[in-house]
Amino acid sequence: MEITFCPNCGHQNQPGSRFCEQCGCDLMKAAQAQQEAQMAQKMQQQKQAQAKQQVQAQQEAQAQQEAQAQQRVQAAKQNMAAQTSFNKPQKPQKQKKSHLGLILGITIPVILIGIAVILILTGVIKLPFMDSGKKLEGTWYEFAATTPEDGLRSLHDLAVLQDKEADDIRLTMTINADGSGQMIGGGEGSKVLNWTESNDRYTITCDGMIYTGNFETDDQFVMTGSDDVKLHFSQNISHQIPNQIEVTPSPSPSPTPTPTQDSFWGTEPTEAPSDVGDSEEFEDFDDADEDIEDDDTAIDDDTYIFPNSDTEYLTNSDLSGMSKSEINLAKNELYARHGRKFKSKELQEYFDKLLKDYDEIVFIPMSSGLSGTCQTATMLADEYDRKVHVVNNQRISVTQRQSVIDALNLAKKGYSALEIKEILEREKMESSIYITLDTLKYLKKGGRITPAAAAIGTVLRLNPVLQIQGEKLDAYAKARGKASAKKIMLKAMADDMEKRFADSFKKGRVHMEAAYAGNREEAEEWAEIVKEEYPQLDFHMDPLSLSVACHIGYGALAIACSVYLPEDK
Repeated sequence: MEITFCPNCGHQNQPGSRFCEQCGCDLMKAAQAQQEAQMAQKMQQQKQAQAKQQVQAQQEAQAQQEAQAQQRVQAAKQNMAAQTSFNKPQKPQKQKKSHLGLILGITIPVILIGIAVILILTGVIKLPFMDSGKKLEGTWYEFAATTPEDGLRSLHDLAVLQDKEADDIRLTMTINADGSGQMIGGGEGSKVLNWTESNDRYTITCDGMIYTGNFETDDQFVMTGSDDVKLHFSQNISHQIPNQIEVTPSPSPSPTPTPTQDSFWGTEPTEAPSDVGDSEEFEDFDDADEDIEDDDTAIDDDTYIFPNSDTEYLTNSDLSGMSKSEINLAKNELYARHGRKFKSKELQEYFDKLLKDYDEIVFIPMSSGLSGTCQTATMLADEYDRKVHVVNNQRISVTQRQSVIDALNLAKKGYSALEIKEILEREKMESSIYITLDTLKYLKKGGRITPAAAAIGTVLRLNPVLQIQGEKLDAYAKARGKASAKKIMLKAMADDMEKRFADSFKKGRVHMEAAYAGNREEAEEWAEIVKEEYPQLDFHMDPLSLSVACHIGYGALAIACSVYLPEDK
């Protein structure tokens, strides 16, 4: 069966098309769903016809029985009349026996038995000895998931990838005997579901998704969505995948990054991809066995990528979601803990050049939560005898620009490099960014959402709104269309002005900012909207850097703000 008219948008496609040319809907799966619906309708019609035949047969049998009874009554009346008409006894006449009752008595049971056999064979009627004993009714707990990209992963592994607890992402499914139920959890709250069963195959619909499911074992139920993702459930909440093996990486690990689902789809993202391209390689350590000088400065666990990597084995789950540059940095961290040094040639040459003209350097890189450059520079700065000070104030793009301007103003006032670093890091949370995207293509390529989630979002024309309120890029809201996304961003910024930055906003001590990726004309219109909302504040707009734009794609728009430094600074 082939569909040319898209069931989602109504567009007429070319014969043989797999996907809708307008909205991307999977026409093959839509055809399959339509065919299944037709088969189900046909089966229902057959059941109704069989039931009607059964009722008709019962009615015919009852009518025959009533006719026979009337015949017997009539014959009795005739006999009585004959006896009354003659005074002398008459020789009783032999009556012809009717075989109609015998025929009906044989035919009707045969018909009923035939109907019952048909109903049993078609699965409409199940005898006690035919029941598998498996019942879907009850409460089921997710313990694993299988995706085309990742294969089978336990709920524990999925939670580790998302920096969450298993209970925070677990789906709990409650199935009622009347065909209703609930799907709870996964960051999406509670949703209503409906289910049907035919020949031990279950169809479950929930929030526009259609799942087909079956029992793999007596206590394991697996259902597959239209995105080919399999969800594994058990009625035992502590159920685990058997024979899970933890793999210890070699001294030079290079696992393939595993895509993780963004919080926009119900989970929280892992670390964003580094702004350093995959082609970058960290240089090996110097050949000399040079020990790191002892220092009285204590190092917090937060300074390390893996705080316990010198005492505990790392697993594949620990490394999943990390870029190549981040893995190389983690490798070098292990070596550094054992007294070896490494160098980043590019950064080292940059610092050496600046120190020829300046006594001290204040280096303000992209947020450490979004790039490995900050941590690389921090490690390298130790070699410059406190002449290089790396600022990790969780800024990016236009808010990072404002940090540079603040640092220049502080330097003019006579503050030292160390003092500037301390001030900027102390005020790091005094900024806010909200971003909306035109496409989910690049989040999918970067591994921040799965291909299935990207496909669903594209079909539904969803525009995510992301936020940066610290070191990570997190999901904020989902919008249907870009106009709706812009309204959400303006409302979110208004809430920040009313709550987080209320005092500074009343005094007019907030820098208002905007950013964009590629779409200059739309960006200028967006800038005018932002300036109309906040005419009393100074305003600046810049294009997003390529290191950011390559991860979110053409058409991105952002609104941001940075609070002035305290007046005594």
